[in-house]
Order: sequence, then C-alpha cells, then structure tokens
Amino acid sequence: MMEKYQGWKEGLVSLAEKLSELTEKYRENGASDAGVTASWSSDTREILRQFREETLKVAVVGTIKSGKSTLVNAWLGADLLKRGAGVVTSIVTRVRKGEKLSAKVRFKGWDEINADIEGSLTLFPASGWRRVDAGFDIRRDKDREDLAAALKTLGTDQLITEDARNIHSVYLSSYLEGYGAVRSFITSDVPEAVFEGDAFSDYQNFVADEVRAAYVRDILITVDDDRMPGGIELADCQGSDAPNPLHIAQVQDYLFQAHMVLYVISSRTGLRQADLRFLNMIRKMGILDSVIFVLNTDFSEHGDEGDIRRVREKVESELGLLCPGVRVHVFSALYKLLKDIEEKDGFPEKEKLRLVQWEADSSMTEQSRVSFDDFEKSMQTRMNRDRARLLLMNQAARLRQILASMANHCRVDRDILGGDQEQARRILEEVRGRHKRIAQVQGLIRNTLDGSGAILEKELKTRMDRFFDGASGEVLPDILAFIRDYRPEMDAYAPVLESSGLSVALYHAFQDFRQALDTFMTDRVNPEIVRFIRELEARMQEHYAEVARPYASMVDEVLEEYCTGLEGMGVRLDLPPSVGNSGILVDPRVHAERMGLHLPPAHAVTRYTAKVKAESHVLFGFHRFKRWVAGFFSKDREENTENLKGRDGLKVLARSLKKICRETEKQLLEHMVDYRENMKFQYVLALSTSLASALQADLEARFSTCVTEMDMLDKTAAKKGVSQQERLEKVAFILAESDVLDKDFAKIQEEMGRS
Repeated sequence: MMEKYQGWKEGLVSLAEKLSELTEKYRENGASDAGVTASWSSDTREILRQFREETLKVAVVGTIKSGKSTLVNAWLGADLLKRGAGVVTSIVTRVRKGEKLSAKVRFKGWDEINADIEGSLTLFPASGWRRVDAGFDIRRDKDREDLAAALKTLGTDQLITEDARNIHSVYLSSYLEGYGAVRSFITSDVPEAVFEGDAFSDYQNFVADEVRAAYVRDILITVDDDRMPGGIELADCQGSDAPNPLHIAQVQDYLFQAHMVLYVISSRTGLRQADLRFLNMIRKMGILDSVIFVLNTDFSEHGDEGDIRRVREKVESELGLLCPGVRVHVFSALYKLLKDIEEKDGFPEKEKLRLVQWEADSSMTEQSRVSFDDFEKSMQTRMNRDRARLLLMNQAARLRQILASMANHCRVDRDILGGDQEQARRILEEVRGRHKRIAQVQGLIRNTLDGSGAILEKELKTRMDRFFDGASGEVLPDILAFIRDYRPEMDAYAPVLESSGLSVALYHAFQDFRQALDTFMTDRVNPEIVRFIRELEARMQEHYAEVARPYASMVDEVLEEYCTGLEGMGVRLDLPPSVGNSGILVDPRVHAERMGLHLPPAHAVTRYTAKVKAESHVLFGFHRFKRWVAGFFSKDREENTENLKGRDGLKVLARSLKKICRETEKQLLEHMVDYRENMKFQYVLALSTSLASALQADLEARFSTCVTEMDMLDKTAAKKGVSQQERLEKVAFILAESDVLDKDFAKIQEEMGRS
C-alpha cells in the first residue's frame, strides 16, 4: 500500500541528503563564507525534518458500534484496536508506523483533571463537605474521601445510569474510582505509559474501562508492519452519537487537523438520524468533500447479496441529499480481518465457525473481498495524490531551488577563479552595478508585505469581532437565544424533588441545562467556527497571492536581467523556472502545522462553567440558597424550604433555574470574548504574520538562487591563486553532481505532477 508515494519520499530524502553533502563540500572548498552554506544546510535539514514528521491524517468516524475499530484492524491485517468498546470509547486512538509494536497511553495532567472535576461540581448539592472557596485536588486524601461521601447523597441510581442527565455525576464517580489505578502514571509534565511486547494488549484496559478512560487524553499505537505506510496516521474516533458533547468536541479537534475522513455506516442500522446530524456538522465545517463512505456489512444480518444491495441503494439515496453522486464502498471489515488472522495461533474456535457459516454463501464473501480490494486501491490513489500535494511538492521545489543556488554560486566562482584579473574585475563591476536594482526590489517587497500585512490584520480583526458580536454575529445571538428559550419539562424533576430535596433537584436541572447547552455548542457553534476559520485561511491565501503576483513577476524580470548581464561577461547562470504564485504560497493549514500554530481546542467553548461555578457559589451557596428560596414564602416556612415538594417546589426550582440561565448568559458572553481574543492572537493573526514572513523569505530565496552577495564575490576574487587549480577541480565536481541531482529532482517532480 502506498508504494508510489513511499518511493517519491524516499527518493527525495536521498536527494536531500546528497544535497547536504554537496553543500558541505562547497563550504570546505572555501568558495564562500559560512553564512551562505549554513543557510542552505539549515533549510535542507528543516525539509528533512518535515519529511520525517509531516503526516497525512485520516479520521475514522461513525456511530457507536458501526465497526470503526474493526475497519482499522482490517486495514492493518491485525487485531490491534479494541473492538466493540461501544459508548466507553471516549478516546481518539491514533495508529502510525513505528520501529516496533507498541501503545503509548497519554494521560491528562493533574490541573486538567481537577478542572474537569470542578466543572462537574458546579451547584453540587451536598452541603458542608468543603469550603466554597477551596480548590479541589484529587491527589489529597481528604478531598477524595469528602467527595466520595458527598456523592452518596445523590443516591446510587443517579450515579451509574448512562442517561445523559447524569454524565457529570458519572464523571465524578469515574475519577474517584480510577484514581488508584492511574496515579502512578501521572508523574511528569508529559504523563504517559508505554505497553509493548507481551504487555501490548494491556493498553486496552484504558479503552474498555470508563473509570480509567476518564484519565486518558489519547492513545498512539505504532505498528512495525509494511501494511502501515510511513507518513500516514489513522485515527479511530469516538462514536458520532456519543452522549457526552465533550467527546464530540474531541472528534471535532481531530477533524480540524484531518486531511481525509472515513465515515463508517453499519449495514445493520443503515443511515440513522445520528449519522445525518454528524454529517451535517461535517458539512458545516466545510470538509464534506474529504469524506469517503464505507458501508460495513454484517453478514449475519443479511440473507443474501440482494439484501445487501438494497441496503446500499437506500444508503446512497439518503446520502445523495448531502453529497450528490456519492460513492459508497461496501464490504465486511470483520470478514476481511478474520481471513487475515485465521492462520495465527490462538484464533478462536467460534470465529472459525463464523467464517465457515459466512463462506457457505460464496457470492457475499467474494463480493466483499473484491470491494475491499477496490477500496484499498481507491484509498491508495487518493492518498498518493494528497500526500504528494500536501507534503512533498513544495519541499521538492525548495530543495531544487537550494541546489540551483549552490550551482550558480559555483559557476560564478569558476569564472572568477578561472579567468584573468581583468575578467574578474569586469564581472565584479557588472554585479555591483546590478545589485542596486536588486536591493531596491527587495526593499519594495519588504515594505509592501509590511503594509499589506497590516491592512489584512485590520480586516481579520474586524471580521472576527463581527463574527463573535453578541447582537449581530453569526454564533452568539443563537447561543443567547438558546439560553433564553430553554424551557425544560419541570414535572420531570418531581421525583427527585420528592426523594432528595430542592438542592439536589436544582443540581440535576442545572446539569441538564449544561448538557443541552454543551450539545448545542458542539453541534451548532463549533462547526460554524471551523467554517469561519477556513474562510479566514482562504482569505489569507487569496490576499498574499494578490500581493505576490506582481512581485513574483518582478523578481523573475530582475533575475533575467541579472543573468543576461552576467552572460555577456561570459558567466552563464541557470535561471530557475518561474514559479508564479502557486510555487511560492504554501497551504495555510500545512504552514500552521509546521509552525506549531493551533486553534483553541473545541471543548474550550464549553469552559464557561468555570465562571458560572464561581458566580453560582455567590448566588446559590447552600445557606444563601435556603435564604433566597425562603424569600418566596413567609418567615415561618423558612426552615422548610429545602423540603418543598409538589407545585410549590417546582415553581421555586423553575425560578432558580431561570436565574442560573441568566447568570450563565452573562458569564458566557465574557467567556466568548476571551475565547475570541485567544483565537485571534494565538492563531489567526499569528498565522497571517507567519505567512507574510514565509512569502518574503521565499521571494528573497529566489533572488539568492542567482545573486551572490558582493562581499562573497570580493572574497572569491581575493583568493585567486591560492590553491586555485584544486579549488577549480572541486567546483567542477560539485557542478557535475548538481546537474545529476537536478535531473533526478525533475524526474520525481514530473511523476508527482502526473499523479
């Protein structure tokens, strides 16, 4: 799989290493100072690093139990990922090629864990178990003991159900129960555990056990198998119908980075409402065109090939509303996996019987095999093309530019060293006369980019402020409308009000509200933010393309004049091909990743609860809460307010919740201002500035391809006669090797261009 891409990459790596060796020979020859060769060497090392580290990321998504993990296993031909984990799978499991089979489990840090717990403790109903202003730290024995005792006041039935309204209670319980099992791993700035060899499968304990999974950030599996190509990352993501919106936010974070998306649909259920909701979210994010659909067939659910065909036709028809002309790959991932591992030791007898049963209908199994092969070929073609475009083409062009720069320096050195003193003097005079024009153009480029960058920065700031405006923006008015229109069915809280009292009922009402708001934020707000950021990235690319267009032409014109002038003096330089805009501007997403620029995580929009929590203690500290509620009634009922039941209790509960909603609205507005400014300065403006710097560097690097600095030429001329013949021979050798390398670079570029 991916042999063509791997061949291109290995070829470019080999050529880059040879180029690095040539630049070192050039430095040793003494024909230039350390600054020029250091720049070439530094750029080449950086490109080699990018070859090693840059990765095409493929997200594997779909609803719970659709077969995502099974598909990844089938692709790898090994049962590596935990299958059938269901709702518990709340982690992104990434798979890459490595030197050996291993699993690295990365844990959250203590600060993040304690922040999660603090968020779930907002309006926690138990009184007196800790001071209101005391920060919770799960590492303290007393904090754990007190929280465990306080949790008992909620009742066991409110802690262990999977109903969405109890997610935060379950979160607290999971953190408490899992502490003993994971505390030994969280001991450093990068807490992690590595499982390999016979212990490899032990990592699955952190996937299938929700108590331990609460502590896990993500998992990286490395595979030492040729089926897993280098430069690819497969990510098995949480179910798209996961009840916890924070889990969906984790998927959104990965989708923002992903270059391709595999969406898995189970033939047992077909396309469900949860699928359509998630796909609509992907559409809003602007990445629907990167999705490849797989209908994962369960042979046990279908009588024959005709039944599978009917399911496929129905799924394609429904998907056509979102993706006209969509193609769906139809096969059984489990059948492919079992066939790959059936000869291995320990293959379960029940799986052997399952294979025998399935293969009794050869038409279904043969069609599945053919379809999977077609799927692999389709993926190979697309991944070859996308990886070459994203990860290789720009680097290949830059390496060739470095090579051309060195070769031209060698030509100037050769003609100065090989000619007489008069010829050397005339060459220096010609170059000196043209450097003034070059310096003018370079200064003009710098000034223009500085000015245009400032104009774009102002535009980006204005667009961001408008997008996040509370009155007329694209997300905040909808968020505020959701909060103001939130009207839960209050009668649903009558049982908990009856059994546990008003403060417990208020805790549940708030958690329901928070769950609904968080779901709204992940379903509606996050996709709009991603779409907006993509628009800003496109605007940056468009803006700098407009700026670059005339200057790219101007650089070409000046270089042509420069080379023509030197050619008249007997110095022939190779003018590099005109690159126009496409060869200068890099994709903003690729550039952001290279520069380590990242958006705030998707769950950051839900961090408003930290401020709500602080304010709620002022509004609804336990004793304040009793006095506030008593204000609705006569003084002789003050002591019984916590025990209000029936309609009176529900009325007070509704008023309390309304006040919390108003406070949430206020705090969320403040939170979104912080979120906007963080995104503005740490990502959007930083990316714009970095793109401008990269454009300037690329244009100036193009000058350096042909133009040698005057002091370098003066030094070269001054060295005439000093081991002159030996140096000329080395220059000739470097030029000959450069010519071979250039042809090899051109061949790879041509092959990538045709793919």
